[in-house]
Amino acid sequence: MNRPDYLELALRDCGHIELRHEHQGRWQSGTFGDLDALRQAIVARADRGNLYSSINAPAIGDATNTMGGKAWRDANIHRVVRLLVDFDPVRPRGVPSTEEELTAAVDRRNRFVAAQMAIGWPHPALGMSGNGAHAMYRCGIHPTSDLAEQLADLYCHWQQEWSDKWVSFDPTVRNPARICRLYGTTNRKGEATLDRPHRVSCIEVPTLWSGVSLEQIAEAAKLCRRASSARAAPAGGAWPTGNGDYATLDAAAWFSGHGLYKRHLRRGVHAVHCPWASEHSTASGAHARDTVIFDAKAPKLWPRFFCHHAHCDGRQITHVMALWDDADDYCRTAFSHRRT
Repeated sequence: MNRPDYLELALRDCGHIELRHEHQGRWQSGTFGDLDALRQAIVARADRGNLYSSINAPAIGDATNTMGGKAWRDANIHRVVRLLVDFDPVRPRGVPSTEEELTAAVDRRNRFVAAQMAIGWPHPALGMSGNGAHAMYRCGIHPTSDLAEQLADLYCHWQQEWSDKWVSFDPTVRNPARICRLYGTTNRKGEATLDRPHRVSCIEVPTLWSGVSLEQIAEAAKLCRRASSARAAPAGGAWPTGNGDYATLDAAAWFSGHGLYKRHLRRGVHAVHCPWASEHSTASGAHARDTVIFDAKAPKLWPRFFCHHAHCDGRQITHVMALWDDADDYCRTAFSHRRT
């Protein structure tokens, strides 16, 4: 049996697909349940404008299999079957990407995928919109308010962790009725030039495209909330009593001095062994990334510590300071006045 293509898989998982076409500022939409009719509609419009498709399963009745219908809304979605992750290179507004910019987005997407796989997420389909890079996770979840809150936590945290002046993570692509570039069609957004051409979008689906579970999403959202809440001061607790300026603490050298440093993961993030590893119910391998430290992101903020094991729930950098009692030795400067 031949391996199904992305469009065939999408129709199989969703039941119906919305095809949306934009040309010279005018939009058309249609609901399709027949693959041949869908492909015919695509071919008839592929030479002009931009084509998009829905990514989730609707609770809509019969498909008309023609254009001219209404665009789907979030309320129309019965089941979330895709989670889209979108990285775009930072560039002048309204122009396609250069090859260098696109490469930067693809590299950021690949590093994101590797980080998610390290915490047990499956390998996604890898797409390219023409200007940026996509990861498409397969799933099968009802769109509840709890899911919306969890995805908001995830996507907002991912935006903070994975965006910089070169590549941006789009946190807005998580709504159920989201449309996505129709892979295999040309992205004609912006005026094409020799170094900023229009490109054909594409996607590569894994041979075994496993789904991410609701439990994995909930756990990842919990970890992101904990990581995001690790600020300069401990929540509701006292400041450490040492003399170091902890905004200048070299956390990587500190963990290395205790023999618990593993390796640099990406800009500002390091994998380490957990100081409380003996309390964990499962052991972590040498290549695991379940415990990390984050360099300070601003002059007045401290580095952050995060371990995803349940035994370390709520533990922050201040708890490590209390455990080791030598953080002052790894600060570049002493603090010049008392904190109040």
